[in-house]
Amino acid sequence: MELDITILEKLKGLLSRVLGIENRVSLFVVIQRENLDTWDLVFAGNNIRTKENLDAILRQVRTIFEGDELLKFPRLILLDSDNNFVKGINRAFAIDGGTIRIKNSQIDDVFIKDAYLLYSKKSVLESRKDQEIQPKEGVKIKSSVTSASGKVNINELTKNHEK
Repeated sequence: MELDITILEKLKGLLSRVLGIENRVSLFVVIQRENLDTWDLVFAGNNIRTKENLDAILRQVRTIFEGDELLKFPRLILLDSDNNFVKGINRAFAIDGGTIRIKNSQIDDVFIKDAYLLYSKKSVLESRKDQEIQPKEGVKIKSSVTSASGKVNINELTKNHEK
């Protein structure tokens, strides 16, 4: 079942509002429930799973969607950025504007019959972990962490203590 363009535009509006109130969002995906014509709204982010965030996002959902439209989205799911499903999507896709349609796929242990990915980026903490730099003079690189590109993970550098 496809979501019509009006619903997709409203979902983009929902994302915009949620990003305005909760800047730690790293994922927004709408996943079709198995064998049903309903969809789960899934947001992820660092420390996003709070009652306050749930209430704030629900208020936005109720503001944007009306009547029968609300029935299409019976569940709102909040996940932490370190959830394996979230990490899997964020590693595979990067999107900030537009949509990516995912069909008949499996990410981590979650089978996706149909989904619309509206926002996916690494969380700030994940980005820091993956930040790559060129080694500077006076810094020794552990040989086991040199990547194919010649860059290294910032957390794997050690100071060269040679005199």
